[in-house]
Amino acid sequence: FFSAVAVAVAVVRAMPECPAAAAAMLRPHKMLWLFVLLSTGVGGAVRGGPQAAAPAPPSVDVLTERPLPLWPGGVITKEHRDAARRSPASTFLQQFDDYYHRAYDTRVMRHLRGFGVAENTSLLYWSREYEYVFHFSAIHRFLPDNGTVFDLGCGVNFFMWALARSVPSVRLHGLDNNPAFQAVLEDVAQMEGAAFTFKLADLERPLPAPSSSADVVYCVSVLEHMSEPMPLVREVDRVLRPGGVFVVTFDVLTSKKAASLRKLFHTTVALAMQLLQRLDSVFERVVPSSQGAMKKADFYRPGLLHPRDGPSTTPEYMKAFPLVVYCGVWRKRQAVPGTAT
Repeated sequence: FFSAVAVAVAVVRAMPECPAAAAAMLRPHKMLWLFVLLSTGVGGAVRGGPQAAAPAPPSVDVLTERPLPLWPGGVITKEHRDAARRSPASTFLQQFDDYYHRAYDTRVMRHLRGFGVAENTSLLYWSREYEYVFHFSAIHRFLPDNGTVFDLGCGVNFFMWALARSVPSVRLHGLDNNPAFQAVLEDVAQMEGAAFTFKLADLERPLPAPSSSADVVYCVSVLEHMSEPMPLVREVDRVLRPGGVFVVTFDVLTSKKAASLRKLFHTTVALAMQLLQRLDSVFERVVPSSQGAMKKADFYRPGLLHPRDGPSTTPEYMKAFPLVVYCGVWRKRQAVPGTAT
């Protein structure tokens, strides 16, 4: 009965423009109808009652390529994305993305409300179809047994748990500046049986991690939102073990006329070139394998992937954004014997 009252009151509050209809919900026979509804399986989803059988996670057997191939880096083209869509890694990630949202969307919404909903965190969003395949394959290639992985700006989405499902021995550390993420991430980690630690972190300050403590550090579409990403490069170098890798993807704003977007996307072409030079100076570049410096023209070549080329689930407002995406892998240089690291 009290559940029925709560629902009816919520309806009243949600319908100020139609008070007569809302008030009708409080009539005795309507209250009885709500009580019956909430006492059955129909109302079970509202009150946490009987639910459908829990969805099963996908099998890792679809990952038929061993080791997983390293995907091309640099500024990504539509051809790269189309090839990635056909890969076993993409098949597994699509299946796991679907499983994750069916299994955990209600749980995520309970913790975070609108943040983390499927349309914002799905694989099928702008360049993620390529970025996540790129990260997933690179991490698989370079992660040692019982390896430690840091996700910088982890947010709340399916990817860490797809990684844990495919590499059960991995030790995951999610770093983000939003303390509200901790409860839901730890909740999902427990359900997934993943070895996971959340670290509250401002990525523009020293990372809350010991030196030489990570085998892989990855960062998916975060650097472009940082006003000053350069210090993070040194911090990644500090926390990586010698020989560890940094897998990074970020958007690049290609139009100077899009001044309003500069508040959200800080990485202009000029800043992206500076960032790549910094990465090359600190680390050994693995992907892309060509050692030449990026040129301005590389960000404007025909055939590059833009938001308008994304899947149909990409928000309409974003399809006009003048963005391209850069993907790369860098390795921490091995210490030379007899020198300080």
